[in-house]
Amino acid sequence: MVRKYFRGPAYALGERQCKYTEIDGFEAAVKSRQLPNLPELMGFGGFFVTQDVYQRAAVAVQACLAAAGVSPGSIEHVIFCSSSFKERFFSERNVKFGKLLRECGVMPGRISGVSGGGCTDLLASVDIACAMLELGAARNVLIVGIESFRAAEDSERLLGHALISDAAVALIVSDSRGDAPGTPEFEILAHRIVSDVAEIGSGMSITKSSPDRNFVKGVLESAGSSQGKVTKMFGNNVYLPIKSGREGIVGFTRNQMYLENVRRTGHCLGCDTILNLVDYGAGQVGNSYVLYSEAEGHAGCVALLQVA
Repeated sequence: MVRKYFRGPAYALGERQCKYTEIDGFEAAVKSRQLPNLPELMGFGGFFVTQDVYQRAAVAVQACLAAAGVSPGSIEHVIFCSSSFKERFFSERNVKFGKLLRECGVMPGRISGVSGGGCTDLLASVDIACAMLELGAARNVLIVGIESFRAAEDSERLLGHALISDAAVALIVSDSRGDAPGTPEFEILAHRIVSDVAEIGSGMSITKSSPDRNFVKGVLESAGSSQGKVTKMFGNNVYLPIKSGREGIVGFTRNQMYLENVRRTGHCLGCDTILNLVDYGAGQVGNSYVLYSEAEGHAGCVALLQVA
C-alpha cells in the first residue's frame, strides 16, 4: 500500500475584504431569508470578494509549492476543483488554467477538473489524487480549489445557510514526505466520498444529518482511530447554529470544532476545510485531524495524522 501525504496547504482570500455591516440592504436580506438578526449567535462577520480568482489561485499555488518544498517540475497531475466554475465556455476556462500553471512554472502531463458535488469537491479531489498514487499514475498531485461566487450585489451573498466568500486554496498529495524544516505535514490515513441522490434538493438544516455519524465513524475506523481521539475537525464555515448543530449530530464535541473562521472569513465553499486547517496552525506531531465537508446529498471525509 502506498503511503500518502498532505503537503503545503495554502490559501489566498479575495482581495476585497468586507464586513456584514457594509452590505447594503442587510436587514432586508436577513428578513427575507427568515434569519434572526443576531450577529453573535449566527456568526455574521467578514467576507471576501475577488475580481480574479485565478490570480488568487496563483498566489495560493506558489505558497503551497514553497511550503511543501516541491519543485514545480515535480508535479505530474493537477486537479482544479470548484463548486461552480464561473466560465460559460470550456475554452475560456482552459486558457485560464494554462496561464495560471505557466505563471507558477507547473507543467503537468495531465490536468483534470472536479465539480458537481458542491462544497465536497475539494475533498473529492483528494480522494482522486490518492487513487492516482495508488495506481502509480503520479507521485505528486497538485490540487487547486477556486471559489468565486456569482453576485451582482453583496446582499446576494447572504444565503439561508451561510455568508458566502471568495477564496482559492492549493495543496499537494504526495507519496513522500518533505524535508522543509518547521513546515507541518500530514499523513492521509483514510478518505471517503459518498452521495445520496435522494437527499439532493432537500436543503440544509440544523437537525438533518446526511449521511449519519456512521459515515465519519467508518472513515476513522479505517484510519485506526475514533472520534474521541480527534484533536480538531475542520468543516464548512456555515452559520454557527447550523455548523455546531450538524457537526454535533455527526459526533464531534464543540471543543473539537474549529469555529473561528465563521466570523472571520464566512463560507468559502469547498475551500473551507483547507483554510481552517492552515489557520489552526502548526499543532503537534501525533495530532489527529478530520476534514469534513457537506453539500446537499454529498459528504466527504479525510482523516489526517500530523507527522511533522
